[in-house]
Amino acid sequence: MTIEKRIRWYLLSFSQKKQNNIMNQKVILLAMVFLFPASCLKEKEGQITKEEIKIGNQIWMAKNLDIFTEESCCSELCNLHGRLYTWYEAVELADQMEGWRLPTLADWRTLEKFLGSGDEEDKLSNRTGGSELKKIPSFNVFPGSCMKGEIVKLNEQACYWARDTVRATSNGKLYAYTKTLFNQPGNPKIDQIYESITSLSAKKSVRLIKE
Repeated sequence: MTIEKRIRWYLLSFSQKKQNNIMNQKVILLAMVFLFPASCLKEKEGQITKEEIKIGNQIWMAKNLDIFTEESCCSELCNLHGRLYTWYEAVELADQMEGWRLPTLADWRTLEKFLGSGDEEDKLSNRTGGSELKKIPSFNVFPGSCMKGEIVKLNEQACYWARDTVRATSNGKLYAYTKTLFNQPGNPKIDQIYESITSLSAKKSVRLIKE
């Protein structure tokens, strides 16, 4: 059971036992303030789902998730570029967001094709669309960040989890797909959306798509 679920269970049981006790109500309120950060409370109120953008026939969240979890992390400007999560956390959080889900590779491919990628790029790792996506200000690609052992310098890369996984034939390990956009001048991938696989325990951003 995660710490958030344990706290929720405790607060619920505590309030049910003595609902009419004013002191207990104050304790519950203080616990929520100190144990749940503002970004988490905002998520629970559903306010972030109002920040959305339609691209083609898809509706995406306009910001990365910023819900505090025990394993998540972020660098400076966390409130702008969101938090970084393992793939397991990404799936769990997405499943809790009613009406939203973690995008699949097919969802990303639909977005890439809308942004100009042709069928000839279906089997490529680097695809057209990065520069076009970054030109959409309300999608908020940057500032963004990634984590490869340590957090990559803010604003140089934006890395997103996909729902899809694959088992490597070389070692039998399970990996998840990620999508990366680059912002470093001179990087040959700067105009593209890069697809790769990575460890499920790595930490990336979570950008949801509407069901």
